[in-house]
Amino acid sequence: MKRPAAPGKLKHRVIIEQPIACEPADSVTDEPQCWQTVTECWAAIRPVSAKEIFAAGGFVGQNDVAVTVRYDPRLDNMTHHWRLCWQNRKLGVAGVLNIDGRDQWLKILTRCTEDSMRLKNPDFDQPLQEVVNVIMPELT
Repeated sequence: MKRPAAPGKLKHRVIIEQPIACEPADSVTDEPQCWQTVTECWAAIRPVSAKEIFAAGGFVGQNDVAVTVRYDPRLDNMTHHWRLCWQNRKLGVAGVLNIDGRDQWLKILTRCTEDSMRLKNPDFDQPLQEVVNVIMPELT
């Protein structure tokens, strides 16, 4: 059986954040715009997959990344609403696995939610991912 990341493999610093209630919410997606840092920790980062979805005159790039961190009780309530910040990237949480159920390692499966992916029209500054979520939610 493959072992989780050894302490020497935890080379990347990540910030784990949870959404908090604040005003105003984003009028397009109703997502909270305020985030609270839960913890900052060392992690092993491993890219899992990448794909592009072409729609509405532009594209949405999606990168899936597996992040392994030491278990922390503050992360027990982590849901898909949380996010990780790593190298100026925002990674949305897709799932959390307590490896072996022993409260030693957590594998956090994430999706890149960068706002840098935009429509080809430079006058339209809304991230394409938000547009696709509203117009064609079955693609996301």
